Amino acid sequence: MGHWLVKGDRTTCGGQILEGTKRKEFAGNYAALNGHKVSCGKHPGVFHVAGGHPGDIVDGTHVASTLYSRSTCPCKARFIPSQTWAWHGSYPVASTKAAPVSAAVKSTTETVPEPEQHAQAAKKHVQEEPKPQEAKREPVDAGFCILPYGAETGAYEPWLFESEPPAGTRELYRALNGAGKEYKAGSILLVVDPDKQDSEQIAHMQAAKERIDSALAPLSHQQANFLFKYKDTVEMF
Repeated sequence: MGHWLVKGDRTTCGGQILEGTKRKEFAGNYAALNGHKVSCGKHPGVFHVAGGHPGDIVDGTHVASTLYSRSTCPCKARFIPSQTWAWHGSYPVASTKAAPVSAAVKSTTETVPEPEQHAQAAKKHVQEEPKPQEAKREPVDAGFCILPYGAETGAYEPWLFESEPPAGTRELYRALNGAGKEYKAGSILLVVDPDKQDSEQIAHMQAAKERIDSALAPLSHQQANFLFKYKDTVEMF
């Protein structure tokens, strides 16, 4: 599942989408397109949205989406959607059926019997190479990430799990944080290794998460974003 992107949406490195088109809106927010300008939170300069949804085009340009778009900044950052209600599925890819193998081709793939050596009556013995054993994965302690921008749990999965995680990790992530639940900037999401579930450690993090979410509950998304952005300045007072 992916989400549509709009002007003002943040990047995972702290940048922001700087442009949007008036030709397409989501709740009054201008949709971002492939090629629109993006800032980076770690490097100076202006970069661009790379990629867009193959099936949604405005004026010949693909509409940006969390599923198909990335930033061209050195971080190769992903985008964090603010319009979490505006989602879409994967674009269907036409499948091609493999052509049947002809009898002529089949005959060439059949194993040709080795000629018998009457003089020595010897057979060739092929020694199979031993298969390398897979290294056993070392389980890791439970952890959490602090959200730089408000979004629902599914929007952060591509960022947290860039490669396929161990079996059961995504399911445990959704169970602990609530599938489809929306959070504000400053909240935390729990990530736990299925092979190392410490109930006491998880309970401690869940209690901390509940306290943070309770403190953020009275704030709007804009207020939470402001507080998170200037948290270092606020702590000085």
